[in-house]
Amino acid sequence: MSKDVERRQQNQLTDEYRHVFDTLTAREKMVAKKVARGLLNKQIADELQISEKTVQVHRGSVCRKLGVKSAVGVASILSILHEEDSSSEDIR
Repeated sequence: MSKDVERRQQNQLTDEYRHVFDTLTAREKMVAKKVARGLLNKQIADELQISEKTVQVHRGSVCRKLGVKSAVGVASILSILHEEDSSSEDIR
């Protein structure tokens, strides 16, 4: 019985993360996926052809909305949601 309760709690948490992730703008999702890949703000800015300051703003919004304080937190949530960046480009 405890495995069933555990699974339901995990599903509920995943659903909550999905709901919050779905509130991110398209650009915030792009930045979040690149943050989860471990890219630096400058690298993200270069890839998305935006300023580094804009990346900082989006990254801050992502962390605030997801309720995390670091890139590791972003990566953890995206991993749970299977929303990793599908870009074939390696980290520079």
